Amino acid sequence: MSKILVFGASGFSGSKFVEYVVENTDYEVIPITKDSNLNGGSFDISCYQDVENVLVKFQPDYIINFAGSYTNNFDIDYKVNFLGPKNILDAITNNSLNNIKILLVGSSGEYATNETTPIIEESPLCPSSFYTLTKVFQTDLLKLYTSLYNINACLVRPSNLIGPNMSTKLFIGNFFKQLLDKTRTEKIIVKNESSYRDFIDIRDAVRGYFDLLKNGVSGEIYNLGSGNATQIKEIIDFSIKIMGIPRNIIEVIDTDNDSKVDYQLLNTSKIRSLVGFRAKFKVQDSIKFIINSMNR
Repeated sequence: MSKILVFGASGFSGSKFVEYVVENTDYEVIPITKDSNLNGGSFDISCYQDVENVLVKFQPDYIINFAGSYTNNFDIDYKVNFLGPKNILDAITNNSLNNIKILLVGSSGEYATNETTPIIEESPLCPSSFYTLTKVFQTDLLKLYTSLYNINACLVRPSNLIGPNMSTKLFIGNFFKQLLDKTRTEKIIVKNESSYRDFIDIRDAVRGYFDLLKNGVSGEIYNLGSGNATQIKEIIDFSIKIMGIPRNIIEVIDTDNDSKVDYQLLNTSKIRSLVGFRAKFKVQDSIKFIINSMNR
């Protein structure tokens, strides 16, 4: 039985990926979180020795890294988003574990473009935050290690994820937390509802991750999105309609920011050509999924 080692297995994407693999495949999953007590203490992906100990102990067939930090504090995000994957690649190289196949997780925020043309993987990178800057560093890391060493690794850039239990640091998580808060007394603040984003349901995303983990070509980068751009206003209007909430509970604040991305849609023809991936869920399905899950 093939083994998949999952870093960041307790987070939003990591936990959903573990659930998908367990329920839909015969692969063995090895979940690693910061609370994993492997050597009498917690696990730290920014510590090389912790990462090496895990790889040498379990010797998996596959690795996927969901461990991530988006505090937008450079020192914190750098440790997790750059040193973490670097430690994985170094541990594989130093211990001759080159038979392991790796999928690193980047971000569509690396592009930060306002063009309405769907973004291809070769589009110029233009990070607009410390978080996306560290993700660009990870991309450079992938290119360097796959060219210098015989490492089988590729990278996926997912578009905006949507699903239940998202971090409240992100628009979707924060919006639905406020929307479903029965004790709420203040208006829900929304910024830039005129913006368009490529939202992909987490159920589609984890399926795409699994397909790329198995079939992705070393050194390659793959966009993962829904193929559709949805205006933030559409999400708000559809959600409050389902909930029976008046529109005046929403207060919209349009910010004037040079780094603001008004429109983003990923070109997903590359992953479609590789594994036939197409998103199954529409954004309306995702909204119903979130509301039903949070009302339980």
